[in-house]
Amino acid sequence: MNKKTAVIAALCALTLFVGCAKEIAEPEAPDAETIGNVSAQDVGESDAATTETETESAAAETTTEEPATESYLRPTEQVTYSEEGIPVSNAYFNLKLPADWDGHYLTATTYEGDVMVLRFRERGSAEAGEDGTLFSLALAPEGSDYTAESGKELYRIADGTDQYTLYVVYPTGDPYAPEAKQQYDAMKQQIASILKTLEPGDGFRFQ
Repeated sequence: MNKKTAVIAALCALTLFVGCAKEIAEPEAPDAETIGNVSAQDVGESDAATTETETESAAAETTTEEPATESYLRPTEQVTYSEEGIPVSNAYFNLKLPADWDGHYLTATTYEGDVMVLRFRERGSAEAGEDGTLFSLALAPEGSDYTAESGKELYRIADGTDQYTLYVVYPTGDPYAPEAKQQYDAMKQQIASILKTLEPGDGFRFQ
C-alpha cells in the first residue's frame, strides 16, 4: 500500500513539473491589436517629427533676396497697373507709361549740371550690362546752354516766375543686349504715344 501510494505521488509530481515547464517555455503572446496600435503610434510620432524637421529646414533655407544695387531702379511704388497706364511724375511734369511696360523698365532722375534728366531704360538690356536707354526727358532752366544733340524741344514750362525748356533725347547706336532686342524694339515703338501723355505739374503750364 505504501509502495502504491509512493508511485502515485511520484506521477503527480512529474505531471505538475511538466505543466510548469510548459508555462515557462510558452509565455502568453501580447494581443495583436495592441502591437498594431503601438506600431501605428510610433510611426505617427516619427512622421510628425520628420515633418516638423523638414518645415524648420525649409524655413531656414528661405531667404528674401535683396535687390541688386542698380543706378536705375523702378519706382518702389510700381505695381501692376490697369489699362490706364503707369503714372510717372515730378514737380514739373507728369506722364504715363503703357501698362505692359510694368516689369520691363528702369528709370532714374539725374542731373547734368543745372539740367534735370529723367531717363528710361529697357530692363533686360540694363541688367545685361548694356545701357538700354529708350529715351530721356531733359529739363533745362532758362539761360542754360544745354542742347539736345539727339533729340528735340518739346515744351516751354513756366510757373509764373521761372521758365524751363523740356527736351526729349534719344540714344545713339544700339543700346540694347542682343537677347533683349525684341523687347527693346517693342517698347521703342511706344515712345511717341508716351510723349502725348505729358502734362505740366501743379502750378506749371506748357507754352
